[in-house]
Amino acid sequence: MKIGIVGSGQFGKLWSQAGHQVLFSSRHPQKLAELVEQPGGAARAGTPVESIAFGDVVLLSKPFAALLDFGRSMTEALGRKVLFETANRPTADAVRRSCRGTGPYLREWFSGVPIVRAFNSGWDRTPATEAQALERGAAR
Repeated sequence: MKIGIVGSGQFGKLWSQAGHQVLFSSRHPQKLAELVEQPGGAARAGTPVESIAFGDVVLLSKPFAALLDFGRSMTEALGRKVLFETANRPTADAVRRSCRGTGPYLREWFSGVPIVRAFNSGWDRTPATEAQALERGAAR
């Protein structure tokens, strides 16, 4: 599967090592050399627009505060591609009391884009650790 990633990190590295074609993106793609050069990986770097065009699906992993502008500028490029979105809204008590859940904002900011909220719970376990546990037959 071809996966476009906007906001690079752990998941893309694992997907690349698993053999998926991954395009990490940044406004400064040259800073992604370490992620792209992972052994066994099938990754390259580009801009967010290139990443969206490349992917069969797109993983968006940006801070919640950046989502409005990103949604305004990239919704048309996303079209009907499935967008996996990982951000959590701010946790300050005053902000939490005044905010709706994340979902209504995403529906508004990414109108018409199919969105899957994923990978946004705590990092008490990493995907690599979980995958290794499954390989050993360990049940959680």
